[in-house]
Amino acid sequence: MAVVSAAHLATAPTPRLCTEPEELYGSAAGETIGHLLQPWLARQSVTPFELLHRADLAMRLDGAGTDLQQALQKVAVPAALARGDSVHEIIRQLQRLTDRALSRLTRHAREAPTPELTAAEISGLAQDLHGSEDDSLRLGFVIARRLGSADGWSGKLTVLLDIAQAAPHGTPARDLLLGLLERPLREVLRQPAAWGELFGGELSLGAAVAVDLALADRTVFTALARVQPSLAASCPPLSPVLERLGEALQAGLFPKARQDLHRRMLAAFAGRGRLRPGSAFGEIEMLRLLGAALTAASGPLMPEEDVREALVARSSILLEPAFLGALIGPAPDAFNELGALALVLETVAGDANRRRAVRLLDDTVATRRLHRAVSETQGHARVASLRERIARASVGVGGAEALLARLDEFNASR
Repeated sequence: MAVVSAAHLATAPTPRLCTEPEELYGSAAGETIGHLLQPWLARQSVTPFELLHRADLAMRLDGAGTDLQQALQKVAVPAALARGDSVHEIIRQLQRLTDRALSRLTRHAREAPTPELTAAEISGLAQDLHGSEDDSLRLGFVIARRLGSADGWSGKLTVLLDIAQAAPHGTPARDLLLGLLERPLREVLRQPAAWGELFGGELSLGAAVAVDLALADRTVFTALARVQPSLAASCPPLSPVLERLGEALQAGLFPKARQDLHRRMLAAFAGRGRLRPGSAFGEIEMLRLLGAALTAASGPLMPEEDVREALVARSSILLEPAFLGALIGPAPDAFNELGALALVLETVAGDANRRRAVRLLDDTVATRRLHRAVSETQGHARVASLRERIARASVGVGGAEALLARLDEFNASR
């Protein structure tokens, strides 16, 4: 196994390769291993943490052939370009590293077989080992052994939470143990296959963001869901183990895992995918629900300015022609089109997005189709009602005055 120490291969200008087996146990290394070997790990239903602490898994990967070689190549190509070396030479270096790491694991398995311990016994072992040489590695072996006996991804989460619950209180050994447990916990939460198992299939983007929010900010989500049933409905039911995880995260047991969820939900919310595919009005509702919930949950781990940027990015999708076409429909009634665009204006965030929404409304108001609809249906009252909505939503937006003046002309012409 080999890793790039920078965040990701694409963003690392000069990849730093691990040269010693001990380096593979760093957090950046584990993250990269999980990224490079994700399909293989998913098929085996294991985490990078387990792979690094179990000789049987390392031997299985070594015997798989193509999975390991492809991973090495993904590291070797950018490393060779950055260093000016040949790809084959880098692969040889990485292969020597993986061979040494495998030898180390198999030697440990042969000379000191890892016992299977209960959560309480692992807690006691943490106190005994704390401060000794290789305390993290030796504890890692027993945690990985315990994870190996778990039933699926849900079982792994249960094992980790059971050990965390049994962790010693008021001693340095607690920090050692919780820090080790957080590694495989974060790896499970990054694994798409785990979410498929936990929820019985793939979640929509909106539901996935709602789940991350319900886990990372349980108190805020629960309080908002009580007064906003639509928010509660947007989140699929959490299994008992996920309820336990949310409680543990809220209690501060796994701060890095909680921060991972914050980053993931903001990245997904700011992305290009639809929150609620198949329903334009549902998309707007989900944007409003999650935008309000994310804002309420903002704080040191999820700064308000980051939430604001994600909300502005998500808002821009509502102004794209494809979305507007789905929202308004192929043969729109002039009043319905004006109402739909008013809803967009009421929803979007960001000065540029709000100005664009006002321009779209202005273009619609200027059409003869709207003038004809008003005169044929005596729709002045409807225009007046829409004018009030638009006036409230367009405060401080450049160009709004001209739009409101156009709408006033309808009543003046009665």
